[in-house]
Amino acid sequence: MLLDLGLPDGHGIDVITALRQAYVSVPIIVLTGAGDTSTKAHALFRGADDFITKPFDLRELRARIDAVTRRERKQQDSAQATSDFGRVKVDFTQRAVLVDEKDIRLTNREFDIFKLLAKTAGRPVGKNKIALELYGGSNDEPGRKIIDVFACKMRAKFVDHGVHRDAIRTIWSEGYLFDPDATRPDYTPKPSNTTRTRKRRGAHH
Repeated sequence: MLLDLGLPDGHGIDVITALRQAYVSVPIIVLTGAGDTSTKAHALFRGADDFITKPFDLRELRARIDAVTRRERKQQDSAQATSDFGRVKVDFTQRAVLVDEKDIRLTNREFDIFKLLAKTAGRPVGKNKIALELYGGSNDEPGRKIIDVFACKMRAKFVDHGVHRDAIRTIWSEGYLFDPDATRPDYTPKPSNTTRTRKRRGAHH
């Protein structure tokens, strides 16, 4: 879908929000004005897949449509049916994550991030790789800056369903990691995790 945010009878952001709340996963490319970084970020946060700035060249538009289509096809073709991590189950076909058989209702962007983490469970996934998967790795993507927001909201949904926050772990200077062990009811945080995090934080000061 090619969507101009400046609709005559409303705002394109509202259209994106309504589609994603209805779990419509059609790829969306938004048309925006030059330099409108905050609007671009807001559109991506609400569920847009890419953006193009007006005025634009038709060749660039075709290239972005092709890129979004390739990513969508790749995601569909490469996804195995399900993954089982005990209390947490991932249905890649239905794009759903279940905790104790209950859907925690991740947004499309949250699911895309968790899918990467689930496929490499126990190993960190860098933000650059996440950005590449979500937005094709364009250097000017404001979406790169809100990966932390998506991860935070996703972690909160796991916590709301009784999963320890360590299940979605921030690895400082690297990215994020899904720890299946932290989903167990008897999970106890390891002191070494806290120590390593503090050391990494201190290394940046």
